[in-house]
Amino acid sequence: MAKWLSKLALTSLGAILAAIVAAYFTYKQWSAEQNIAREKQDYERINSTSLDIGNLLSSVMTLQTNLFFTALDASDRASKNKNDPAILSDQKNAQAFLNEYQNIWNPLKEQITLTIWKAYLQIDRVAANSEQQVPEIISELNPTSNQLSSAPPTFCQATLPGDPLTAQLKLDWNNVSDNIAAIYHCLFEVHGKMAPVRDWINSATPVKFADLPKEPCGAQKAQEILIACDLDNYAPRFQGFLKSVASAFDRVRQKYGTKGLVEFMF
Repeated sequence: MAKWLSKLALTSLGAILAAIVAAYFTYKQWSAEQNIAREKQDYERINSTSLDIGNLLSSVMTLQTNLFFTALDASDRASKNKNDPAILSDQKNAQAFLNEYQNIWNPLKEQITLTIWKAYLQIDRVAANSEQQVPEIISELNPTSNQLSSAPPTFCQATLPGDPLTAQLKLDWNNVSDNIAAIYHCLFEVHGKMAPVRDWINSATPVKFADLPKEPCGAQKAQEILIACDLDNYAPRFQGFLKSVASAFDRVRQKYGTKGLVEFMF
């Protein structure tokens, strides 16, 4: 009888241990599935937010560039023949660009603070590996213009993503929200400098770029050259934005301990 009870006890113990092991691996699988689901959700949040904001910023960059060089072509034509009929065609094309531009620029200007916060919450915070690594939201935006308050006058011509920054300019090129703030600051600067272009579109007087030099950026300080330098820097600025997004994706991968593609394959 005692032997039978001992055998029964061992059988029961074995069943209990088997149940515990099964429950452990079930939990482990469930936990892994939850992690995968959370990781996927984080990737989707970053992807969706960066696409929305990236498309918005690139559209404004493209339209500012189109406006400037259309006006520049008209100015060159007017300097040779002020009655050149192509000038009217340039003006019509510029008007179409301006209409599209204003439809995008005005909402962006009104909502840039929310846009930066959206990037901060949906990308930078999501990608943080821990609460200690959550970046601070930049606090130096001018409340009336949303420009970087401490940015030097030459920021848009001379400071690109990845460049060393002064202690006064508190930006982190790894943060998507900081890259957006820097891009918007330069969009705002160019928008102000291009007031003569908007005036030309709304009048019959060609924009006067009489002193437009052909020298490279920095050789002279004419406003038109500064605008051209700003526009030339849009490409590396947008690349900096994309690089910060890629960095956010990688931080999410590290947060969940997912192997990289090379590690996975080899």
